[in-house]
Amino acid sequence: MKKETLSTLCVLTITFLLLLCPSSPAQEKQIVLRYATQLPATHMLTKADMRMAKMIEERTKGRVKVEVYPAGQLFKDRELIKAVMNGAIEMGITNTALMAGTVPLFDVFEMPFIYRGWNDLLKVWNGEPGVMMRMQLERTGMKALGFGAYGDNFDICSRKPLIKVEDFKGAKLRANTAPGADVMMALGASPVYFSSGEVYEALQRKMIDGASSGVSTIVERKWFEVTEYVTLTWCGYALWPIFINTNFLNSLPKNIQNIIIEAVQENQKYTISTAERSDREYAELLKKKVKVHELTASELKAWKDAGLRYAVDKWLKKSGEDGKKVLAWIEANIK
Repeated sequence: MKKETLSTLCVLTITFLLLLCPSSPAQEKQIVLRYATQLPATHMLTKADMRMAKMIEERTKGRVKVEVYPAGQLFKDRELIKAVMNGAIEMGITNTALMAGTVPLFDVFEMPFIYRGWNDLLKVWNGEPGVMMRMQLERTGMKALGFGAYGDNFDICSRKPLIKVEDFKGAKLRANTAPGADVMMALGASPVYFSSGEVYEALQRKMIDGASSGVSTIVERKWFEVTEYVTLTWCGYALWPIFINTNFLNSLPKNIQNIIIEAVQENQKYTISTAERSDREYAELLKKKVKVHELTASELKAWKDAGLRYAVDKWLKKSGEDGKKVLAWIEANIK
């Protein structure tokens, strides 16, 4: 009887101690974080996404597994934003042109002719305009943790040269952003919309005369195979917000939240440091494939004079009083 009592006490004591001790990492359930992008696996930003995913897994000692889905495997374009918003997927990256469908202010990043480089874009992102955008995004159930620096974003591949303003008259061109479409319209073209994945076929079938995007996309999606000319403007930049479902983020232990946020911030710095060099490498590759023209200062001014005011006015109609505040801030701080 004494032996049975002693055994029972030992079992109870061990059970009590186990309850007091925190679970070891091996016993904790692994957190799966699905991360989606519409860019191809070979794109610079997707490679950076893979690097960031590995960083998160290593720093959480495997507690978080990040599954990266490139090339729109899970969701395409605006579907991805809705999926993160509704919790169908935890995290993703997309361009501000698509994000502007949810928060119109984001389109100011896509405006050509305004920014001289990444320092200007960082001023806007970290300043009052960026704070306004992120606050408005959080009201939809998503949180922007940072961005990936996509790089140059207003170049045009086409079947005929597009250099002078008069070259645009009657041309049917795929636009990749709303401000870009407005500039094209002001220049005399007819802008149309296709997702990046549909452009190659549209060019091949001659449904359009050309398409705008960044030099990286023109190369990675091989649009140069179905066009003869590329105009490089170096006057527009694109940052791709990295965003997460707010409820999912808040459900995570605080230390894991911090690791994810820090990894995104490091990824932001990393992509900024590589974007300009990568764009120049893409441009050199294009010069071996098609006829490339880089706009001169006078040619760029002609485009700007013909198109910027119209694009800004259209954007202000969509963004309202908040847009006026953002534009005033930019005019005062970006010189």
